[in-house]
Amino acid sequence: MRAIPTILVAASMLLAPAGTAWAQADVLQRSFPGGAALPPAFDTPEERRAVPALAWTGGAAAGGPAGGGPEDAAGAAAPVILPAGLPHPDADAEARRRFADDWALAALPAPPAATAEAEGTVATFTQYRENAVAFNLDFTQRTIGKLFFTAPGGDATCSGAVVSGNNLVVTAAHCCYTPGSGFHTNFTFFPGYRLGASPFGGFTARTAVVPAGWRTGGFNRRKNDVCLLRMRPNRDGRDITFFTGHLGLGMGLPYVQSLHAVGYPGNIGGTEFMELCTAESFRPPRGCGRDNVLNMGCSMTFGSSGGPWVAGYRGSNLVTGVVSGYDDATCTGPFGTTFNGPRFTAATIGKLCDRLGGC
Repeated sequence: MRAIPTILVAASMLLAPAGTAWAQADVLQRSFPGGAALPPAFDTPEERRAVPALAWTGGAAAGGPAGGGPEDAAGAAAPVILPAGLPHPDADAEARRRFADDWALAALPAPPAATAEAEGTVATFTQYRENAVAFNLDFTQRTIGKLFFTAPGGDATCSGAVVSGNNLVVTAAHCCYTPGSGFHTNFTFFPGYRLGASPFGGFTARTAVVPAGWRTGGFNRRKNDVCLLRMRPNRDGRDITFFTGHLGLGMGLPYVQSLHAVGYPGNIGGTEFMELCTAESFRPPRGCGRDNVLNMGCSMTFGSSGGPWVAGYRGSNLVTGVVSGYDDATCTGPFGTTFNGPRFTAATIGKLCDRLGGC
């Protein structure tokens, strides 16, 4: 795996040394039996296109505004950066041979209604599509994909991204675990997904981990809305990072950043296309569970959950959070124009990395 040079966002940021460890307490974990074969419900493009997006849980149900509460100390810990890495040089050639049918679907045009959607600046963000014409095989985009799984209410979809050379996919905790019911099952990730197809095939999950704080709730559950999935090799024995490489991770970065949010929302493109918003993140108001939570302007809603928030998009490619959802107009903003997510720290995603052997 070839590493991309890290671009520091601020002079105080640190490049984490190999073997950096964080405490492993307060992590929920589940391993899944089975092999590389895709679950029957997600095996074909037609079946994948029929799976609905996972709806957001709102407000108090998701640990939203609690009124008051502790505030984190600004600058209490130096930020940590784990750099991105490129895919294998032979990835595209092998993928074309192995997934010829999926690559053929790249030639299909987008439906007229999808291509006619408005683009450009709306309120405080800009929204556009990353794979309108065909599969987007650029390095950054190929690491991002659509996640399928079985939740208590049935099969559903979220978004996610590959963030480690150890074959780890990051998404939102609510895509992996329902408090009171436990872990979801049949996790299957399709990087670069478009119109039911993936240029690199699908990968099943071996293990899922979420912070215990997501289950227990309490003040500021949003900061714990993150999940890591360790993916199995495919049926040919290839790891997902052979084809995709991986994005980096940024922990403890500033609340105000220029970010790109990427995902597969149902309200734009029917979850079939990779959509993107670019905006400046900001911290929620006081009394809104603002501790290690980010808000960001964007028009994406259900289905974008778990999609990465990337600093240095197409550059250093540092994932600093994921799409969590929406609380209310006071704490998040108008629905459909703003959403929120966890601000990654060593105390949240750092613990999950450590539990799975490092990111």
